[in-house]
Amino acid sequence: MGLRRFTDIVNEVKVTNTNAVKYFKLIQKAVKSKNYSMSKVEGGSYTVSFKGSSVGDLVLAVSGEKIFAYSTDDGQSEFKLLPKSFTSVKDIINDAKLLKGKGGKAIKGDVLKHKPAKAEGATLSDGGGKDGLVFDFENDKYGAVKEGKLFRIYAKKKFSDVKVGDKGGLIEKESNLGVKENCWVYDYAEVTGDAKVIYNAKVSDHAKVYGSVEVYDDAVVKYGAKVYGKAKIYGKAVIEGKTEIYDYAEVYGKANVYDSTNINGEAQVYGEARVYGKARVTHRAKIYGDASVSDNAKVYDDAQVYGSAKVYGEAEVYGDAKVDGSAKVYGEAEVYGDAKVSDGVKIYDEAKVYDEARIRHRAQVYNEAKVYDNAIVYDNAEVYGKANVYDNAEVYDNAEVYGDAEVFYNARVYEITKVYNNAKIHGNAEVYGNAKVYGNARVSDDAKIYGSALIYDYALIYDYAEVSGKAKIYGSTHINGDTRVLGTQS
Repeated sequence: MGLRRFTDIVNEVKVTNTNAVKYFKLIQKAVKSKNYSMSKVEGGSYTVSFKGSSVGDLVLAVSGEKIFAYSTDDGQSEFKLLPKSFTSVKDIINDAKLLKGKGGKAIKGDVLKHKPAKAEGATLSDGGGKDGLVFDFENDKYGAVKEGKLFRIYAKKKFSDVKVGDKGGLIEKESNLGVKENCWVYDYAEVTGDAKVIYNAKVSDHAKVYGSVEVYDDAVVKYGAKVYGKAKIYGKAVIEGKTEIYDYAEVYGKANVYDSTNINGEAQVYGEARVYGKARVTHRAKIYGDASVSDNAKVYDDAQVYGSAKVYGEAEVYGDAKVDGSAKVYGEAEVYGDAKVSDGVKIYDEAKVYDEARIRHRAQVYNEAKVYDNAIVYDNAEVYGKANVYDNAEVYDNAEVYGDAEVFYNARVYEITKVYNNAKIHGNAEVYGNAKVYGNARVSDDAKIYGSALIYDYALIYDYAEVSGKAKIYGSTHINGDTRVLGTQS
């Protein structure tokens, strides 16, 4: 812009604002008498100072065909876009530095701070400007073009996979996107509010990041995902699909969250964990290691799923429960309380494991079975049907407890024993070997059943009695005291 062009612009301006008439008449007079000084600013713009002239302490910032005025002697604290009559309005600000004229209020980085479409320190007379107006920030990485209530960024230099001139996604203000390293908002993605995308993070493909979210390090948010509230995504985490992450949730490490999942509360997903399908992780739950939560599964409260564990189907893990190792919890199973499921365990169907129960090694609990209190099921043992194992009972080795059977108090069932139907083993009783207890039989107190013994019907074995070998006790028989029954029949 030369001196003549500036003069033309001033002469063509029609001032309708009453407060501006006085100043502008003086401006026109000063221009006519050439009583002003001009300073070129980076970006091809100018500041024009009338200080010491009849105009008083007034500075104009000129860019394209827009004139911004600032008076230092009337107490004003912002630039004002003067009314115009000229056309071909392409730029409001070619470079934020043009507003740093003598006597003018300097803009500090984020020129879009207060309202979308308005530069900090500037009140635009047309209510924020029309689409297509350019905002050129102080950084040398990107500028922005107004688009609706937001601004579409464009690259001013080459970095990562971004070339000079490449258009990016939408932001609300400069602080939404870092000016260093390789972070970028691509395509139709949006970053608004007080959200920050910094370092080498990337947001793309219709993803939306807003609120007070922080996305940083090498994290990626894409494919329509939404991250809001005060959530944090960092490390090399990848968030994609219709996922929603919000509140104070954090996803980091090399975690991958995708499909239609929901992570909220103060939940954390990290390590190389995966959460997908329509899974929900909330409250203070943690998913980490190589663990995965998928389908319609829910993990909440202070529960933890880690190691290589998998929780899927309609399963729920909650309370202070822990699922680790290569354990699997699926179907409509529930693990809760202070229960711990580990190693290669399988909990499925409608089974429930809760309180301080422990299931480990390769044990299985399924159908509608329940293991609770301080009970332990381990090795290759199986508890299924509608069986209950509780109190301080233990079921281990290759033992099976099923049907409506119950094992409780301090009872132990182990080796290749089977307890089923409506049988009950309790007290300090032990059933082991290849023995079977079924029907409505009861074994209690300090009694022991072992060998290949069969206890069934309504038989009762109690006190310190022992039944072993190939003995068969049935009907309504009672064996008690110190009785020893050794069966030898073939």
